[in-house]
Amino acid sequence: MHDNEDNTAEGNPHRLDSLESLLGGPLPWPKAEDRLVTRGDPDWHNSVMLHPRWSEPWSVYTDGYREAADIIVARINEGHRQQDSLVYPVMFLYRQYLELAIKNLIRKSWKLLGRDSTDDLGLHDIKKYWGMCRALLEEISPGESTAELGHVERLVDEFCQHDPNSFAFRYPESKPDGKTGVSQPTLQNLDQINLRNVHDVIANVAGLLSGADMQIDSYLDTQADMEAEYRPDRESW
Repeated sequence: MHDNEDNTAEGNPHRLDSLESLLGGPLPWPKAEDRLVTRGDPDWHNSVMLHPRWSEPWSVYTDGYREAADIIVARINEGHRQQDSLVYPVMFLYRQYLELAIKNLIRKSWKLLGRDSTDDLGLHDIKKYWGMCRALLEEISPGESTAELGHVERLVDEFCQHDPNSFAFRYPESKPDGKTGVSQPTLQNLDQINLRNVHDVIANVAGLLSGADMQIDSYLDTQADMEAEYRPDRESW
């Protein structure tokens, strides 16, 4: 309770701090000294350096979403509960991983092929972007991993059947319909998910996407070396 207030919880049952009496103890409340971001924090174990110079930004974001989901699934698999509520962030995190991994492959492929694009990759349509990505990968390495690329496409399509625009696992209702103004429950055609299975399937997809990423990085390194070797301004021996 807050002694400096004139109205007590008993006298005003609509005060938020009256919840303390209902719950049988004090609640954490925002304080004047609270700051989300602190500098010079002695709690080094929990202090994180953003944008480390030794890491590629897209990879840090991409890997972070997948690893966060993996950690939660591992916790559930160890016998901890709350999976009925944790399923939503887990599925969102895995979807976000797929979106970033696919978009990063597109960006790198464009760079390797020397192409500019007016598409800023700003949508959340991973089905569309996987189609673009697959075409680029097949152009870069014709005939490689054809069956596996098809499996990725099938799994991306399955994800998009339930969450086409990265909305369904973030909100329990859809955006209001433009004509009727009525929202609909999301995930209406989905009633059960095995998170360990999702983890294993995403790991398989990640194996292919990571392999493609490493292959393109190798091609880009070779390309950069060749450009440096034959640069017009290169000093002659």
